[in-house]
Amino acid sequence: MQVLFAAVFLLVAACAARPPPAVPTIHVRAGAPAPRDGSDAHPFATIGDALATLPLGGAVLVAAGVYRERVQLRGPVALVGAGAGRTRLVAPDDALAGPVVLLDGEGAILRDLTVTGGEVGILVRGAGHAIVDVSLWRQRGEGLRAEGAELKLTESEVVGTGDGRTGRGVHAIDSRLEARSLVFRDAGRRQLHVEGGTAVVSDVDFARAGLTALSVTANGHLEAHRVRIEGAGGAAIYAARSTLLVDNSAIRDCEYGITAAVGSSVVLSDNEIASYRQAAISLVGTTGLVLRNAIYGGGETGGIAIVSSHGDLELRDNQLRSPGPVGVTMYGSTVRIVGNRISGARTDSQGEFGAGIFAQQSDVQLLGNVLTGNAGPGIALHLSTGRIVENESVENGGDGLVVMDGSTAEVSGNRLDRNLASGLALDGTFDGRVRHNQLVGNAAFGAVVRCGSLGDALASENAFGGNRRGITRCTTKD
Repeated sequence: MQVLFAAVFLLVAACAARPPPAVPTIHVRAGAPAPRDGSDAHPFATIGDALATLPLGGAVLVAAGVYRERVQLRGPVALVGAGAGRTRLVAPDDALAGPVVLLDGEGAILRDLTVTGGEVGILVRGAGHAIVDVSLWRQRGEGLRAEGAELKLTESEVVGTGDGRTGRGVHAIDSRLEARSLVFRDAGRRQLHVEGGTAVVSDVDFARAGLTALSVTANGHLEAHRVRIEGAGGAAIYAARSTLLVDNSAIRDCEYGITAAVGSSVVLSDNEIASYRQAAISLVGTTGLVLRNAIYGGGETGGIAIVSSHGDLELRDNQLRSPGPVGVTMYGSTVRIVGNRISGARTDSQGEFGAGIFAQQSDVQLLGNVLTGNAGPGIALHLSTGRIVENESVENGGDGLVVMDGSTAEVSGNRLDRNLASGLALDGTFDGRVRHNQLVGNAAFGAVVRCGSLGDALASENAFGGNRRGITRCTTKD
């Protein structure tokens, strides 16, 4: 199949200008008078007439103008306009369902024109097709639909699908799609949706999605490289029961940045997610890696929210600045969190939270993270198991570390300094070891230990200094 794709793009290159003599060509010009034989001097007046006489391997060259007809390209043929916006292919009766253009068989090429209106702009079936420099304007249902197809879609745009509120800009079903250098604007509820199959999307701009800019479901595989998304009514990127890879991309002004759910696997790296209204990254029942992302300007939920994720999931070397009420929050999950920096978490509308990291009913490893300048505690564990090693939780508005309500933890080698409450707070049900930590310069106690918790070992195995108070070994304060 790679050989077929290579052959297709040789023909695409040949059709980018006037094809060489080896490529049979037929000419079309809207309103051309008789006689018409498809020559440059006597072009056909309709695309359909030209395709009816075109041999396989040939090209139809369409002059600038408006063509109100439905077109079918079957097999290795090319339809080449005079440029998007100059050659306009318009659905002849917008009340009729079905595509304006059909690509079928193998090796069809469509380029340099605009397709306007219709229920579906382009329907693609079969293998080895290419669409280059095509504008899809204001289809009611779907701009482009691929069914069991192999397609390269490049240097094109999709605009106004479903008036920007319904439908899909591009819908690939059990297909292999390579999409590069595209623009989507107001292109439906789901702007590019992958249902099964594989899609690789690179250097694409998305704006004002009704719900999602990019989505993948039904055990599909989606890779997004260097995409830019601005404005989505839901998750800018969404995956369910699928594999999702996103890197070097920018997402702004969305309800959620990236959401993965229901058994998905993700690799999210080197992205920037800003000005989200709920969470930057939301993972439900998901495995994978979240690496070197920059997250800031958060909403009502927080930076990264993880729920019911018990496989192999790691957050590494991410930067979260002003992420919302919580930097990273986990419920019923198993997560490894390494080398992240979280600052500026704020309290919510009830004056609560503000934690850098909050874990509930979870199993978490926290290694080498920096938590600073958060309105609440740097780290808080509730009904959880943790390994908390060599983190810096400093200058937070609450405690540096809170371990409560039956949590079990190893707390070792951490700096819990200069927090506005205590460096460390443990309740009476704590089970674990606390050693080799530094608790210096906290505004309240170095450590607050609820009744029944640690005894003299806390003082002997950790370094205290400059706290307003030392250690309180027994308090019933909640």
